[in-house]
Amino acid sequence: MLQTRIAFHVSDDTSGRVVLFRAGAENLPALPGRAIVKLDGYHLLQTYYLDKARLVELVERQPRVAAVASWNALAGDDLLEDEDDALAERAREMYARGVSKTRIAQKVYGGTGGSSWYKMEQALTG
Repeated sequence: MLQTRIAFHVSDDTSGRVVLFRAGAENLPALPGRAIVKLDGYHLLQTYYLDKARLVELVERQPRVAAVASWNALAGDDLLEDEDDALAERAREMYARGVSKTRIAQKVYGGTGGSSWYKMEQALTG
């Protein structure tokens, strides 16, 4: 995990302490994009600043997208769900034929480790 922290101008020292673990951000000049960054110590930093009007303009210029049926469809996860459903059905069929859970985990989910075992258990119980 990166320990980088950035604080722009804040109204009081408590807000700065929350982000930086020390006061100081409340003393920054109110210059757009001026910040304190904590990397290997604390440093003043001037970042790129995009004012709100320009940001709104850029967002409004973006092409509109049609509504999607679900977030899963948007991310492509619905394809993974279909694959998971097919694997679960295969696991249930094998279990109904008397195949051991260990063998099902190996054959259907590719191993007997934690995630394979969990997926197999979910298929059989859920």
